[in-house]
Amino acid sequence: MYGHGELPQAFCRCAAVKGALYVLRMPVAALLMDEEKKNFVGARLPSGQDILCQQLILDPSYKVPPTLDVPCDGSDSNLPRRVARGICIISKSVKQDSSNVLVVFPPKSLEDQQVAAVWVLQLSSNLAVCPPGKFMAYLSTPCADASTGKQCIKKAIDVLFNPQASDGSEGHLETTNESNEDVKPTLIWSCVYVQEITQGTSGSLLSCPMPDASLDYRNILEATKKLFSDIFPNEEFLPRKSAPVYADDDSDSAE
Repeated sequence: MYGHGELPQAFCRCAAVKGALYVLRMPVAALLMDEEKKNFVGARLPSGQDILCQQLILDPSYKVPPTLDVPCDGSDSNLPRRVARGICIISKSVKQDSSNVLVVFPPKSLEDQQVAAVWVLQLSSNLAVCPPGKFMAYLSTPCADASTGKQCIKKAIDVLFNPQASDGSEGHLETTNESNEDVKPTLIWSCVYVQEITQGTSGSLLSCPMPDASLDYRNILEATKKLFSDIFPNEEFLPRKSAPVYADDDSDSAE
């Protein structure tokens, strides 16, 4: 498993230690709602089993039918935003003798329509994000228009990487070692897409934030801590477990 795909596994292990039940391959088929109080009281599984709860937390991408008339807090946090993203597998590092590299294209540096910075994070196989000998590059930029966002990501890819040869081989093999340092990495595979970002929470239906254009998890962690404190105001977030205290057998034997 590559990259942050390990996070769900770490969460389920941590949750199990704390007494939670983590069920695989069991999506939500329907939401259960109290008709009188107009709040959500649980979820129905594809097996037909109903799970009742006081607080229901779902992925923000889960579409609630408009007929349920979910109460809204009146803010614009429920409005969708967009982040254009790119994932690239490349033949070598963009910077000689550097495995992990951060590249930032300021606004207007790629195109006139570029209104936000394009962030590029290159990671090596040492971080278990790609096969050995290859490098992975993540690109992201917030955008209001999907077409413009994709265009900025593709422009950054063109600036940083050489396209793969038509026969599938890596280009510039005839280059000497002296000039090979200046040759851009070969783009082996790439994917560019635009993700809708929603972060709204309302009533008894809560949601964790979706990943934004940031390259780290700082914003997600802060939002998650806030969500936890809203649900459990008197509880500590991920308290450290005290080390067990064992009897000192040496003192007894000495006596």
